[in-house]
Amino acid sequence: MIHVPQGLRAIRPRSWAIGGIAALLLAYTVVRAATVSFTWDEGFTFVHHVSKGKFFQDTFDLDGANHHMLNVWAMWACMKVFGTGEFALRLPNLMAHVLYLYGSARIALKSSSAWLAIAAFVLMNAHPYLLDFFSLARGYGLVNGFIMMSLWCTWRYCCEGGTLKRVAWAMGWAVLAALSNAIALNYLLGLGGAFAIFGLWESRRTGIRATLPALLVVIGAVGIALAMVVPTMLRLSAGGSLHMGCERVWDGSVSTFADRYLYHQDYVLEPLVIAAWALGALGAWCCFAVAVVFRDRSLDRSTVWVFAWVVLLSILLGMCVQHL
Repeated sequence: MIHVPQGLRAIRPRSWAIGGIAALLLAYTVVRAATVSFTWDEGFTFVHHVSKGKFFQDTFDLDGANHHMLNVWAMWACMKVFGTGEFALRLPNLMAHVLYLYGSARIALKSSSAWLAIAAFVLMNAHPYLLDFFSLARGYGLVNGFIMMSLWCTWRYCCEGGTLKRVAWAMGWAVLAALSNAIALNYLLGLGGAFAIFGLWESRRTGIRATLPALLVVIGAVGIALAMVVPTMLRLSAGGSLHMGCERVWDGSVSTFADRYLYHQDYVLEPLVIAAWALGALGAWCCFAVAVVFRDRSLDRSTVWVFAWVVLLSILLGMCVQHL
């Protein structure tokens, strides 16, 4: 008879299922990273930034935005240790995929049933456009991995106790995301704003002295990221590197996003039509979920939902301001 260790016997079937799916997804990105040739952007980043040891942005023309700070640093370190092979230079983003899988698995496993946990994990992971980010030597894979870890720490803050340590971890991961690509500044500001709002609300009961350390962590994290990213962004904007987009929101930005999200495949309906139906369905589902959560009067669930909505609305507001 084979002896199964007590620790393994304690692992639930849903954990094994999610672990198996995660292994398959990671295998896909590893194979893709090892077999797909460098893209133009990856090659430009390596030739003009990584190989020359340019840790900080020094050119602000139309190609300046190719310098994704933490990605350049990580690529340089991998180059020094493992050489200049394409797979070696993509290792940082593969590690970010491991972080993303871990964070999304921990969140999914908090679901009330095994089927819901598996469905949640698949929903957060099984999309080729997302997976492609982790197999390329760019900053986007790092952003996704760091944001997912930040979301996991935020979930723990909302449901397992709002400790200073959890605020620091959530904001720390968000800062790493912002340093990987400036697009994550929206998430950092939204998350920091949510923590500030919840902290000030909690101070009505505990007093400001009890919540002041967490507020200082939020302010410090946001300040560090802004100080390192915004000066570069302003110079890139002046150089025209950040104005290569669309003027209108719906038939410009949303249309472009819909094309990418559908992976440039033909689904008979126009991408904007699919986007409209998807956004409508998502809005209806969110309203239904909010009603169920608050009807259940579960403090943990309602806290997560309110926190998530504050972060999401902050991000959307930031994007609208930037678009204007």
